[in-house]
Amino acid sequence: MDENNNDKKFQCVCCGFFSLEEMGVAEICLVCFWEEDGETDLDVISNPNRMTLRKGRENFSKFGACERQFIKDVVKNPETKFRKENF
Repeated sequence: MDENNNDKKFQCVCCGFFSLEEMGVAEICLVCFWEEDGETDLDVISNPNRMTLRKGRENFSKFGACERQFIKDVVKNPETKFRKENF
């Protein structure tokens, strides 16, 4: 695991990786590009992400980013840089 990223404290609600420094402050996850807005309801549309958390998670499972347009921007092989736990 990359020691520079090993100390992230917060888990992204979309991809499940510990990739965030803070919660609810519009930080963008480097793993899936979800903008953390504090919304955790799966079926409420997140304003900055323009979709529900459920849809963001489905997209991450399918192609590795919350939206196709961000595939080129996300960290490749995130499991080598960030830890993940079930959520």
